[in-house]
Amino acid sequence: MSSHNKKRNVGLIYEQLIRYASKCILEGRTERAEIAMQILKEHFRPGTELYKEFRLFNALVQTTVPTEALALRVLEEARKAASTHDSQRLDFEKSALIRSINKRIDFPGFFDTRIPEYRKLATVQTLLNDWRSTDSTFSAQRVIYEGKVVGHLTEKIEVPKLTKKSEVTSLSLKLMREKLDRKYSSSLTQEQIGLINLYVKASTRSDASGPLAEACASVKSRAIRALDLLRREKGEGILTEKVDPVKREVESLPDRNIQERDLTKYLTLIKLISEAEDKNAK
Repeated sequence: MSSHNKKRNVGLIYEQLIRYASKCILEGRTERAEIAMQILKEHFRPGTELYKEFRLFNALVQTTVPTEALALRVLEEARKAASTHDSQRLDFEKSALIRSINKRIDFPGFFDTRIPEYRKLATVQTLLNDWRSTDSTFSAQRVIYEGKVVGHLTEKIEVPKLTKKSEVTSLSLKLMREKLDRKYSSSLTQEQIGLINLYVKASTRSDASGPLAEACASVKSRAIRALDLLRREKGEGILTEKVDPVKREVESLPDRNIQERDLTKYLTLIKLISEAEDKNAK
């Protein structure tokens, strides 16, 4: 089997670009985040060999099945799909992606960005490369790697139980696939970081807009309920006159096709809701 080259690992590079864009957004460098997202749009577009490999790669990483028999069937189908890839074209497209990152991403250590699931991503990429190889001789190493992927496919994922008070926060934590730099966790809540991750992914993948819309709709619903509760508690008066315009503005917020200005408002709402919940809990 060929050795693993992290610069040519389609899943690893995708996660590194997502992580870089997330960090730039938190730092207020939105123009750098836009560059990273533009690279994703240009190189991971439907119809390219890179996109085909990423779809297959992602299926092996994200899919879970209940039995080993089903996992072996998934593995067999993935092997057949990998053999249809145009290896020469794929290699050319990966080289173009690397050149684009080197030229446009202002971060010398980009390819050294730590990804928690590095070993799993390396195993999947090495297998895909081997399946496309013309070498049909038996390989003990290939059998070991295929066994590891079967283990990933049948792995049971523990999902934390949701409590009424922290339902949206727990959902955001579950949806997060990576932890952001500790430097920013002190100023942003986990729910805010989760929403930023969803926004970045929705901006680069057409199939990722659903989770963002659901999260935004939940934040909006919680905010409206909090405002209604405040109105009932305080009754009629000057405060009510201030609550109603705020409620109308919250109701007008879109929960689909979210733009950066909308994201900022949702992040603010999350902070205000969290403060209100903490106050009510005391």
